[in-house]
Amino acid sequence: MADVQAQIFAFHEAIKLRRYDENQTLRDKRDVIRRRLDDRLPAIFERRGEECPDYYFLDQGSYAANTGIVPLTGDFDIDQGLYFDVDESWDAVALKQRVRDALAGHTHGAPGRAGVRIRRPCVTVQYHRNERPVYHVDLAVYADSRNFRDGLPRIAMGKEHSGPGNSGWEVADPRGLHEWITSAYREDDGRQFRRVIRYLKRWKDERFGVTGNAAPRGIALTVACHEFFEPVYRARDWPDDLAALQGVVGGMLEQFHDRPGAWFFGSRWRVDIMLPVVPDTNLCGMMTSEQVYAFRTKLQRLDGALATARRARTEKRAGEALQRVFGQGFPV
Repeated sequence: MADVQAQIFAFHEAIKLRRYDENQTLRDKRDVIRRRLDDRLPAIFERRGEECPDYYFLDQGSYAANTGIVPLTGDFDIDQGLYFDVDESWDAVALKQRVRDALAGHTHGAPGRAGVRIRRPCVTVQYHRNERPVYHVDLAVYADSRNFRDGLPRIAMGKEHSGPGNSGWEVADPRGLHEWITSAYREDDGRQFRRVIRYLKRWKDERFGVTGNAAPRGIALTVACHEFFEPVYRARDWPDDLAALQGVVGGMLEQFHDRPGAWFFGSRWRVDIMLPVVPDTNLCGMMTSEQVYAFRTKLQRLDGALATARRARTEKRAGEALQRVFGQGFPV
């Protein structure tokens, strides 16, 4: 049985979002946006005869959890929480409009698309170079937790012209989620845990190549890793990332199930990967039966490739099996 851990380490070094180059650029973009909001938000509110509420920023998402990867598309991203001292009496979309207006003109979008736009869960600031996306910052707008009895913030949901049924405030716990993810494992176990998350994220980018509901969300893969990850070592100081990843993939495959439907629909596939904090949603709940089935099929192929690599007698054969699922970036 070949030991491909050295190749896996090299692969990880190639896909990892580094703290002091790509991440430094992302921090610079984040800080520029923070300063622009500080400079312009009060005037935006004043123009509408409103007083600007107090607010503050928090890093969140894969940037804060240190589980980011270099994107295949070249479009790096960073997630920011923007917390306002308001309650649910504020219109959620209107508050996002104030943020958008304060950032308008900061960057220019691709032809036909604004550089700053309101999406359902956030306000996105997109940076382009030669009309190609290179960085974006997602600002999730919250009503601060101090204004609610349950001590949890509310996230502003809805696009600019969303109807009442598609916009409003939803209870959220981003800090609880961050703590849940980052406190699970320490030292060497924690490093292996984050590596496995990154392998799955790169597999997703290679095998799906799409956004939207057709591809599993990065947070769904992260939560699944937390649920099924077990540290594995061949020796005291030599990890076995292949075995650890196999354990996570095997656990994920057990979450798929089908339910008989009407004869003209056939089986209805679903997978349950539940958000561990409020609002306790199924992170794959928006996927159609066909999308879930495709997710399962690709995950089975990943599982098969990991098993083939495990049985391989040479590092070359093992690397070739892994390259088929992780892309040409995996070294053979």
